Amino acid sequence: MVHIVVDLEMNAIPNRYQKERLYAKMEIIQIGAIALNETYQEMDSYATYVKPQYDDKVEDFYTHLTGITTQMIGQAPCFKDAIHAFFLWIEHFDGEIEMVSWSMSDRQQIVQEACLKEYAFDTFETYVLDQWTDLQLEFDGLAFMDHRTSLADACQVAGLSLEGKLHNGLDDARNTAHLLQILRDDDLFEKTFGKVYHYQEKSRPTTIGDVIDFSQFNFDDSQKK
Repeated sequence: MVHIVVDLEMNAIPNRYQKERLYAKMEIIQIGAIALNETYQEMDSYATYVKPQYDDKVEDFYTHLTGITTQMIGQAPCFKDAIHAFFLWIEHFDGEIEMVSWSMSDRQQIVQEACLKEYAFDTFETYVLDQWTDLQLEFDGLAFMDHRTSLADACQVAGLSLEGKLHNGLDDARNTAHLLQILRDDDLFEKTFGKVYHYQEKSRPTTIGDVIDFSQFNFDDSQKK
């Protein structure tokens, strides 16, 4: 099985497009993805900027958040071309596919934006959309978190140093891929969280606070992606 870890960056559709915003309030401006093999080792990566249709510039808020400027997306492909190329990249891998993202919001964005821009998914693309895993939900369940955890906080809890820039599509995809490897490997999970992970035993701590001293962390609630 090939695991495709994806992260999208977006720009808001201006409020003047009220009808369009009934379908989607954002437009994709970057697609980043990491392909992992069956042992969760990186074997390929994918990244592209995407030119928005309803705003001719990247708003200052999203430039500050992502580092993506209007100039960077000026010659980028439109949504239809970019998403088709992304699916073609996925299709060249042999075997079954698992799509992974931090929350389901990226899958939702693809579906909503495709509806808005009248992009019809073919049979393979529909299959890919059906193979989606919410790693945020998986992390919160395995780590017994009682709230939705940001990617940055999850990496900090797992003792991972963030690679690259937060809110860069490719960097966020790679950091998510590192978390996926830890969560799916029992030995890594044990080393990371300090307890042997057994489904059949009930001796495991009921909260991650019993395993990790959170006083050493400085969480930033403003970064919840």
